[in-house]
Amino acid sequence: MRMKSSVLTAFAGVLACGGTVKADNGFLLGLDYSKPVGYGLTAPNYSILAAATDASGAVYLLTASNPSAELPVTAVLGPMPTANTGGPNYYVEKLTPQGDQVYLTVLGFAASALAVDTSGNAYVTGPTYFGQPPTPAAKLNAAGTAFLYNVNLGQGVNPTAIAVDPSGKAYVTGFADSSLKTTPNAFRPASPGGGPFVVQLNGDGSVGYATFVGDNLVTVTAIAVDATGAAGLVGTTDGSGFSATPGTYLSKGGRGFLMKLKPDGSGPAYATFTGDNGGPTGLALDADGNAVVSVLSSGQAAIKAFNSDGTALRWMSSLPAGFSFPTSAFNALTDHQASNNSMAMDEAGNTYVVGGASVANIPVTNTLASCGSAFLAAYGPSGGLLQSTFLPTEGSNSGLAVAPNGAVYVVGSPFEPQAPNGGPLLVRMSQQVSATPVQLACVGNAGSYNLGPVAPGELVSLFGHGLGPAQGVQPQVNRKTSFPEQLANVQVTFDGKPAPLIYVQDHQINAIAPWSLTVGATTEICVVNNSAKTNCIERYVVSAAPGVFTTDGVRAAAVNQDGSINSSSNPAAPGSVVSVFATGLGPISPPQGDGSIVGVPLPVNTFQWSLVIQTLETLQGPILFLQDPQYQGPAPFEVAGVSQINFTVGTSASPGLYLMLSDPNTENFAVSPPFYLWIAGQ
Repeated sequence: MRMKSSVLTAFAGVLACGGTVKADNGFLLGLDYSKPVGYGLTAPNYSILAAATDASGAVYLLTASNPSAELPVTAVLGPMPTANTGGPNYYVEKLTPQGDQVYLTVLGFAASALAVDTSGNAYVTGPTYFGQPPTPAAKLNAAGTAFLYNVNLGQGVNPTAIAVDPSGKAYVTGFADSSLKTTPNAFRPASPGGGPFVVQLNGDGSVGYATFVGDNLVTVTAIAVDATGAAGLVGTTDGSGFSATPGTYLSKGGRGFLMKLKPDGSGPAYATFTGDNGGPTGLALDADGNAVVSVLSSGQAAIKAFNSDGTALRWMSSLPAGFSFPTSAFNALTDHQASNNSMAMDEAGNTYVVGGASVANIPVTNTLASCGSAFLAAYGPSGGLLQSTFLPTEGSNSGLAVAPNGAVYVVGSPFEPQAPNGGPLLVRMSQQVSATPVQLACVGNAGSYNLGPVAPGELVSLFGHGLGPAQGVQPQVNRKTSFPEQLANVQVTFDGKPAPLIYVQDHQINAIAPWSLTVGATTEICVVNNSAKTNCIERYVVSAAPGVFTTDGVRAAAVNQDGSINSSSNPAAPGSVVSVFATGLGPISPPQGDGSIVGVPLPVNTFQWSLVIQTLETLQGPILFLQDPQYQGPAPFEVAGVSQINFTVGTSASPGLYLMLSDPNTENFAVSPPFYLWIAGQ
């Protein structure tokens, strides 16, 4: 492009960011099926809390439903709350590997965690609820018709996770007050202020050991157990209640920790810090006792693998920016945190993680679905990326289970950016050398890469593979011409109508949504490359879908008052004027042609707008509306659909900014994802 002072030229790297990563060969998951579960119920009337599999590949779900819901129950093992007494019913449901119901058993108590042994016995635990006896841990028989045991863990015990070893011993962890009855030779027999605990239950429900593992400033987030019966734990510590053992990976550093107990619970086999300030979220142990941990640190998700004695980091892999692990799974009906199902491992030692993909430019390899907000990544035993794929579910509440044969199951709400979520889906994947990956993977706002609806005139980015030429191509444009609707034998269509093109390349295309899109309807977005049409993606059409152009998904692609680029080494001075650029701000008046360049006299944006400031630390601080912009409107000499906002930088510490639009003719409004500026002294 040859446009004087063009933001699209100045920030070419923002719009052309690439969208794929290289994966190891010889591994390819294919989509076996994606089918509804939940008997037609939707949140908040039905909620899935955890998922697990047995040796045969059968799927087990821990679920909760509104007490008035009528479900095909096969067994009732305890009292059922009614609409008058309040509270949901809790169930264990078993499904065949094909997703068909085997049984649906009412537990009669609240549960938040699930595990299954090789014989198909299900183990559940959860908090005290609705006047029921103190916290239970229960084992169901393989038919789901009776408890093999249902034991009381004690008043003041709040379990959050459970694991089971090959011999059928169960390991329960969570937080307990000081009244927890520990056993002789316990690692920590007492914790005056309460703390995290582990209770080992034998096959008949008797206690093998019970011990505290930290003080009240320590939190355990996940548990796993190896073939020897050694329980592994990950979590966070905010004080002195956790100490690393000598010779391990890190004696200090960050809040996250990894610990493995001795099989008899008498002490740690090892304990190490993981070096993460956000802390671990998931844990898996392979056949040799090596640990793989999912972590969050400064907002960055990563996988870390440790050797069996915790002395070394075997490998580490950072996940793409915009990926996050779910912090709790499927708890729409409940007032307690459910167990986390974001990580699993198969018998070959391959590690799988599932989480949320908040933006469209998540790099994928051999994706099986167009972008939802869920994302699955698989890693080999040595840390090589095997596959990364979008899933047709919501990432914020997706749960994961992997069968010994390598079949991968994900449960979550369907991804529907244009409408409220429906009932949950069960998605099954297995290795298929003939699987056909999806070509057009994702469509998002070209400024923020937001996955939501599309607005007329919005600049959008499309990601996938086989979308265009290997080397990127941009058109030659001046103020008297418009962006072309075909470039390098590539077209993008909205309901069959060609859209103006800004950039085309094998893995990414930047285009402009036609102004003629019908608000309130869906539009079908497709790519035609050398006369071959890809799969298509549907998006709901809204009047405005604001997104501010950023350099890294966080910091705005802003211009300082002197015309220089805003950056860490060139921050804006408080009180100076900066310019940010956005798209998806809705109609402009007078209307402009698709792909045309805005000239003088300048048109105006139809919708009213405000900049909203909140603090960077919490995004929940006081709100300040910036009422006095220097300029707000279509960006001069840019393509119609790009807006420019000039405003004075305030003195608030590290402000987070949102662009808020409102339609003067309705009560509707739209808000952009947050963005930030580099400001001197902050």
